[in-house]
Amino acid sequence: MQIIGTPDTAPGPYYVSAIDAGRTFLMAGPYELHGAALADVDRALNIAHDHNGRAWFMAWGTVRVEGCERRGRLNELGLL
Repeated sequence: MQIIGTPDTAPGPYYVSAIDAGRTFLMAGPYELHGAALADVDRALNIAHDHNGRAWFMAWGTVRVEGCERRGRLNELGLL
């Protein structure tokens, strides 16, 4: 279940993130707009779950990482 508040208006890049055991993973992105990252949280979770059953036990959300040019892990793997 995704809970969406008011999207951040600051410039990106934004990522769909997953937190597991205190480690943050950039799973999808980068997105220029926060709303686009928010819209893909459930999609990224479901794709990740197909490949790792632990995905449901991670904390999913979004994060803005100024100056980051990395691609999200799911994007790198061609899954998103």
